[in-house]
Amino acid sequence: MSGHEFERVFSGNPAFYKWGYDDATGALVDRTVDELKRLGGIVSTGNNNFVELQDVPSKYLDEEGRFKGTYVAAEVDNELIESPQIDFIQERMLYGEVLTAAYNKEEQRRLREYRAKYDMLIQALNNGEELSQEDYDWINSANPQKDEQ
Repeated sequence: MSGHEFERVFSGNPAFYKWGYDDATGALVDRTVDELKRLGGIVSTGNNNFVELQDVPSKYLDEEGRFKGTYVAAEVDNELIESPQIDFIQERMLYGEVLTAAYNKEEQRRLREYRAKYDMLIQALNNGEELSQEDYDWINSANPQKDEQ
């Protein structure tokens, strides 16, 4: 991951950072004002800055209820919110998958029947059997070379 990608992921798009301007002239004075503030949170010393937090999950505490001394960043497992639409979406996705599978199975069955009929009629022609006009029309409609001629 490049430095620029890292910055975008953890502190936001640099295009939206605020810059410092001179009040009197309006000239750009410092374009790193907001960047330094944002990046400061990324490069923590590892010291626990929040010793007074309440309701801290036990996985961050030692046996005596104190912080373990490890710094945990970018963890959002407690922010996971299930969509109220998930059941509806899952049902639709499953329905779509079943429908697609059924369609594919039916399509394969029809192709097998189509191919069997075509092979049977061609075999009958090769054996010198007489075919009806309907059979000849069907063969001509099924023959992909017909369009090329």
